[in-house]
Amino acid sequence: MASGRVHPFSPRNRVPSRLALAFRLTQRFVSAANPGLAWTRLKVNCPEIIRFRTYNPGLKGQRAFMHTFHERNVLCSLSLAGKMPEGYLFGLLLHEFGHLGSGGGEREADQWILDHFGIRIQYVGALDLEWVDDWAIRRITRAPIPPRLRNPRPRRRPHHRRRPLPPRAPIATRP
Repeated sequence: MASGRVHPFSPRNRVPSRLALAFRLTQRFVSAANPGLAWTRLKVNCPEIIRFRTYNPGLKGQRAFMHTFHERNVLCSLSLAGKMPEGYLFGLLLHEFGHLGSGGGEREADQWILDHFGIRIQYVGALDLEWVDDWAIRRITRAPIPPRLRNPRPRRRPHHRRRPLPPRAPIATRP
């Protein structure tokens, strides 16, 4: 009877607190270079990533933890990414925000981060994942909070009401 669909209030859809904090800190950091990135949302356990990991066994499938361009202004992630060491977690997030900032592929994403922040994303470990050093993590966590800008979505037109009529002169009555 299981349909494979996840109920909206299921604990599998909740963002792990460590992943949410790292996402907010990285989002705050990169929005200094591109204010439009401040409106990016985080989606956890995206079915596209799970499907990719299922149909691509081996190293290619195992290193899929996050992706972008699946939905507009959305960064998708597995909840498993919240359990990674900080170097990998912030490296993956920076790389994905680099995709959104540059609008390009793998090399363009890393180059965008390097050009705007001077942070070099390295690929280390058995899975050859994105990684940044402690200096980069300190820069991300200690970044000042940028001013909140207006939402780039179009504004709704205000509802036009009738203006009140000017007061009339009293009508003269006959005695």
